[in-house]
Amino acid sequence: VKLVKLLDKEIQNKTKIRPQSNLGWNTKEMYENYLGKNMISQEKNYYKFVSHSKIILCLYPETTFSESMASGIPTILAYPENYNERNHKALGLIDTMKKAKIIFNNFDLAADHINNIWQNPYDWWNSEETCRAREEFFQTAGNPNDSQWLRKWLKFLKI
Repeated sequence: VKLVKLLDKEIQNKTKIRPQSNLGWNTKEMYENYLGKNMISQEKNYYKFVSHSKIILCLYPETTFSESMASGIPTILAYPENYNERNHKALGLIDTMKKAKIIFNNFDLAADHINNIWQNPYDWWNSEETCRAREEFFQTAGNPNDSQWLRKWLKFLKI
């Protein structure tokens, strides 16, 4: 909620949230209460939702993030670092992705980055540094052409 409120108004007006299925946290209702019902995507199909996105913002380093990276659509991961333990093997990759502004642990910095790249996110996404970080992600965490890459990526991130 904080991150969305830090985005420029133009971006907020185009933002759609796809809350996780209700696992007892009532996430959808929380977003509706704080941001309004119009921010909740009505698209049921995840892949259609992704394909209509200008930028994908993930809030936890799990399956959705790796699938978004594989989609080719500019993807950003913003999450509080203290809530997610990472495998020591992932630390170099995480540092590389932070330098390329793919991963943020500070919502203010993530919002600033989104505001800065909004007009043409592919300038950033296709920049040399970001492409190198994306390539390292796939080499380290999994190749989307490998049928087992998602399982390997999840195992890699778990302690």
